[in-house]
Amino acid sequence: MTQKNAGLFFRPFAVSQMRSGGVNIKIEATEMECATIAADFKLSGVNSLVAEFRLTGNSNRIKAVGRIEANIQQICVVSLDPFDSILKEDMEIIFADKDRKRRQTEQPESEEDGPDPIINGQIDLGEVTLEFLALGLDPYPRKPGVSFEDVQKMINEKNGPFAALGEFAADKREGGS
Repeated sequence: MTQKNAGLFFRPFAVSQMRSGGVNIKIEATEMECATIAADFKLSGVNSLVAEFRLTGNSNRIKAVGRIEANIQQICVVSLDPFDSILKEDMEIIFADKDRKRRQTEQPESEEDGPDPIINGQIDLGEVTLEFLALGLDPYPRKPGVSFEDVQKMINEKNGPFAALGEFAADKREGGS
C-alpha cells in the first residue's frame, strides 16, 4: 500500500464502543474502493473485499481476530493471462493505548515488539484489512493448470506468441549473433 492511498479504506472503530462481551464487525469495500485498491496493489482487479472481525478486550487493549476474503484478478507470471482467484486470510492483531502504557511503565515499548497503537481513541480496521491482504498475495501468481512447461511449448510453436523468442533462442544455440 502506498502512502498516497493509506487512508483509502478507512474503517475506524472507536474503542469507547467496546463491550464486555466483545463486538463483531463486518466491513466491505465499495466498488470505487476496490478499483483504487487494485491500482494500489498493482492487481488487474479487486472484485470484492470483505473482512469480519471479533473484537475483545477493553478501551485500553483490544484483540482483533478475523478473516478477510477477497475476489481478485491477477496476471499469471507464466502465461500473462488474467485470472480470478479467491484470497482467504486469517488475521489476529492486538491494539493498545501506548501512551497509557508508557505513563505506567515510563519505558517506551519497541514498535516491532508491541501491539499496534490505538490512535485518538480509534483503531482502523480498514488498514488492518489491507495489511493482511498484502501479506496474503502471491508475489508470483500462476493461473491454475499453467506450468512452466507450457511456456516452452509456446516458445516452440511456429505461430505462437513467443515464436520470435524461440527463433532468437535457436539462433543463439547455433552460434548466431
